[in-house]
Amino acid sequence: MDFQVKLLTLEVVNELEKHQWVGNVRELKNVIENMVIVSNNEYLQTEDLPWTVKGKPVQKRRLIDEISEQDLTLAEATAELEKQILLRAKETCGSTREMAIKLNVNQSTIVRKMQKYNIG
Repeated sequence: MDFQVKLLTLEVVNELEKHQWVGNVRELKNVIENMVIVSNNEYLQTEDLPWTVKGKPVQKRRLIDEISEQDLTLAEATAELEKQILLRAKETCGSTREMAIKLNVNQSTIVRKMQKYNIG
């Protein structure tokens, strides 16, 4: 698997320092991994943070919190998270090929998973 090298801007570092890390280092690790996957930029920007949309703080609850509050099995929770990631990528990408590049998987995987979750 190819590893992506991303750099953090000073603004991102400042935002990460201000954030209250309830889940400690594991939460920080997950946030950074998510940012690397979702971002198309060499430098991670504040808009890549999961709690911001176009640089503005998001007031709604985090997806992972919503999923964890449901009475789901691990397989069901994983499937729901995967579906939400695909939906988010679909909103920002113009094609399944672009989604595949963004999510670092094969385009056929994107098509198969979109069919699995009935994402049109």
